[in-house]
Amino acid sequence: AKENAKLNKLELDLYEGTIEGQSDHSADIIVANLFAELHVLLTAHYARVLKPGGVLIITGILSEKSSMVLEALKMFTLQETKTKGDWTLFSFKLIAHCS
Repeated sequence: AKENAKLNKLELDLYEGTIEGQSDHSADIIVANLFAELHVLLTAHYARVLKPGGVLIITGILSEKSSMVLEALKMFTLQETKTKGDWTLFSFKLIAHCS
């Protein structure tokens, strides 16, 4: 991501690591490639760290577990769903801040 941003002459603050230690309302976008169960466990952290209007893109979800993830992230507004084979990607927007 850092190399791609540089090639496109974008100045971005990128962070790679765990979400637990991130500051409240510090991210415009979160991208996470994790198992469905981990996305469910991290829902409150996603809501805490994203700025209002922020985008959450999550992948690594087996299609058969999509409904579990959607139920857990119902505080977010679903923007897009993509499926490739057995895998699903969701893109959400945080409309109002959730604490």
